[in-house]
Amino acid sequence: MLHRLLLLLTLLLAASTAQSKSLYWPAIAVEAQLDGNGLLHVSETQTYIFDGDWNGGERQFNIRAGQSLHLEGADRIDGTRIIPLTRGNITAVDHYDLLDNSTLRWRSRLPEDPEFANTELTYRIRYTLSGVLRGRNNHFKLAHDFAFPDRQGNINHFTLHFTIDPLWSGIDSPLTINQDNLEPGKSVIVRGELEYHGTAAPASVIVPISPWIGQVLLVLLAAGLGALLLRFLALERKAGRIGNLVPLATVDEPWLEKTVFSLPPEVIGAAWDGKVGAAEIAAILATLEHDKKIKTGIQPRFLRKPIMTMELLADRSSITGYHGSVINKLFFNRRVNTDTNAIKEHYKSSGLDLAAIIQKPVEQQLNNLPKWTEKTKPVNWQFDLIALPAAFALLVVTGVWGGSNDGGLAASEGFLGFCSLALATVAARFNSRAINDMTLRFALVIAFVLPPIVMTSYYLLEAPTFLFRAPVLMAAVIWNLAIFNLILNALRIDEAPEKIAVRKKLLSARAYFMKQLRSPTPHLDDDWFPYILAFGLGANVDSWFRSHGKTITSMDTGSHSSSSASFSGSSSGGPAWTGGGGSFGGAGASGAWAAAAAAVGAGVSAPGSSSGGSSSGGGGGGSSGGGGGGGW
Repeated sequence: MLHRLLLLLTLLLAASTAQSKSLYWPAIAVEAQLDGNGLLHVSETQTYIFDGDWNGGERQFNIRAGQSLHLEGADRIDGTRIIPLTRGNITAVDHYDLLDNSTLRWRSRLPEDPEFANTELTYRIRYTLSGVLRGRNNHFKLAHDFAFPDRQGNINHFTLHFTIDPLWSGIDSPLTINQDNLEPGKSVIVRGELEYHGTAAPASVIVPISPWIGQVLLVLLAAGLGALLLRFLALERKAGRIGNLVPLATVDEPWLEKTVFSLPPEVIGAAWDGKVGAAEIAAILATLEHDKKIKTGIQPRFLRKPIMTMELLADRSSITGYHGSVINKLFFNRRVNTDTNAIKEHYKSSGLDLAAIIQKPVEQQLNNLPKWTEKTKPVNWQFDLIALPAAFALLVVTGVWGGSNDGGLAASEGFLGFCSLALATVAARFNSRAINDMTLRFALVIAFVLPPIVMTSYYLLEAPTFLFRAPVLMAAVIWNLAIFNLILNALRIDEAPEKIAVRKKLLSARAYFMKQLRSPTPHLDDDWFPYILAFGLGANVDSWFRSHGKTITSMDTGSHSSSSASFSGSSSGGPAWTGGGGSFGGAGASGAWAAAAAAVGAGVSAPGSSSGGSSSGGGGGGSSGGGGGGGW
């Protein structure tokens, strides 16, 4: 409670102190003259009323790109006396200094002196501004704020007396402006279109880049991006990656026999997506069940993954190859019964990666396919490794040698470009082997490259406003094209057309199975169940069974027996599909066999490791002046 009271008293004291410290201007008088070269000479006389613990006055200048400030001096006016202030060390009264080239401060009172009590002080500031005019071909715009809107108090009376050299026309000279009761935030802006009548071009004006330069560069950027994208699509189409899917209407049992069922399910699973993992192990378990070498059962659990129970029916020595290796790992210690929990308990210390066991022999079967291991070289990476750094170096050089806004543009382009490059490269490499959903995948990758392209396009159109120069704009265009080219190259596939063709056929087969599993009466056969699992469609099967399946045989233990069949399709006049219930006992029990098998296939993570699958294969503006002022 005491702490809260102390905090409240502190806040009240701070508020009271803030309220007791104030200032305002009874009058500000500005004398300004625009000379023949476009320089603006200003004499600004400010009369303050200080009240409270102030050190002195402050004037903040808003210096924009292309402009410069030359501070000529400051004076204190005491009646008829003019007392020049000394530049430097502002710890002494009547000293001033220009901080960070834009903030002028002068000292009126030492810290040990009595506080101001509605004390009136008058100061005169003399300075010259260049770059207040902007234009070309002897026609220039003026939009200068002779006040400083960012201030702490009111200006009771403001006077401006503005003259221009006879070499300029377009504004009445002299121009006099009187305004009263200027609240904080209010400005006094003089705008006009001036025409220059001199024989030589004025030296102290801003001549922005011609708008057509930015527009031409924008067209070049768009053309370059379009050419790179069209080239990418043409090359990927030539490789067979785009299009050429088998129409689902033409997929039938003979086509599946030739395309899919000619290889073991786990090999087909690894072929279509290039991975050996839980889906392939689940397909092996389904094959062993189909061949009556094991018998499985499912024990559903509320809000938890179901337990798969397994019984070894065949002699262990009759199961050879990597199927035998899987059996030996699951039925460890010569046991003939096992389940998910027993496997996890046994391998909790050492871990179990079934996918790693079958990966090499599965890949050996894949390598027998025509040109399966052949790698193409679609990208000249040496060129990219030179082009991108060269484009960045050009961006840096033009930014450093250009104006202040050029440096800001180069910094923004570099930062955003590298961020987009990192994200887009990861997305591109992740999708570089994909052969399905290509439009979505390409759009996702390109979306990461869009931010720097959009920013560059905007600045190209607004180049005159931001005073960018042509070299840095050209460098920004080249930088964006280099990034886009690298990302598209990272997205290229490096597989032989023959391999791509096989994978696309398997993709069509998978699409066929998915379509059938959306039907209450799919044209499928229970014998195809291992292949459906290998395609990663176990969840689809379980979902179908929960919606449309029927229990085939009910056992008191909750497991179901297997029936004999072959992978050559139904021999009794057409496919017979029960969701696996007739041939693979667990699936028919609860619609969860596939999920349970996938859990077994995921293996057991050893402490500190993971398992679950292996893989193969700058600012600107058109005005000037303004700023802020007050005390410090």
